[in-house]
Amino acid sequence: MHALLSINRQVAIILIFFATLVTAAFAEDIVLIDVPKHDTVVLKFIAFDPARVLIDESQLLRMLTSNLQGKSKFPLRSDNHPVIQEQLGLRAALDQRNSKIIFQYVHVNHHRDGSEYGQWLSFPVSYVIERNNDDVTIQLIPPEKSEMTTRRLLFMPPPKLGPANELLDDFSNVLNAAPTVKIKMLALVKGEVTSNFKPESILGNFERLLGRHKYGYSEERKYDLKRDNVFSYQLGQERFPLKVAVFPYRDGTKIVFEAFLPYQISADGYTEGFDVSETLKNDVQKIVND
Repeated sequence: MHALLSINRQVAIILIFFATLVTAAFAEDIVLIDVPKHDTVVLKFIAFDPARVLIDESQLLRMLTSNLQGKSKFPLRSDNHPVIQEQLGLRAALDQRNSKIIFQYVHVNHHRDGSEYGQWLSFPVSYVIERNNDDVTIQLIPPEKSEMTTRRLLFMPPPKLGPANELLDDFSNVLNAAPTVKIKMLALVKGEVTSNFKPESILGNFERLLGRHKYGYSEERKYDLKRDNVFSYQLGQERFPLKVAVFPYRDGTKIVFEAFLPYQISADGYTEGFDVSETLKNDVQKIVND
């Protein structure tokens, strides 16, 4: 037991020493690299979701950033080690304060306190976003220069990136693929219908035909399953929580319903799934009258 404790203390001392090195002993070099000239990329998205609600610009930009990152042939991967996390590939971050999307090819060791050492090649892409009637136009303006940063711990060689020309080519391919971007989002679809049947009968229909919704492990809990009447509504190959409320109305019942349902917008203005509002209302009407 004493021997085991001694070994554990030695390991802890080594880790603390290494962590101190990571946070304190950096040397850094920055080299500017010319970026091959690329025209401004113009993307046009529809401005409204299927419920005719304005699409949030911040959400659109976040989704665009993530989608563009996925166009690279160098997907970001992370390997966890005892003290550090090794990251390799393309990462992308939205900087709304400065109206930029920062693309960064990295091969770094990332410490838990946020510091990192290794190499990264950065491409700050400026954007201009404008609303025009029913459209949102986003212009992506590529930089003329990129920065190759090498940060190393003293006495230790840094992780290295691959050849710069391969990364420059990949960045160009990401920009070329931008007009093919397709973004999947969720719209809050609401509606109401009336019926001559009693509230208990209508809830019984939903229970029988749809069943109560059960959240998956990673599914966002949008509704309280204990407090609300939430049923499992199938659209395509997926199921979504459908919240239903019933109220006595004249000699029958008013049924109020809502669900977050998927739709897709493309950078060329094309849309999919914009009939979800009408589809849901028709399906609810059929269930109510079953």
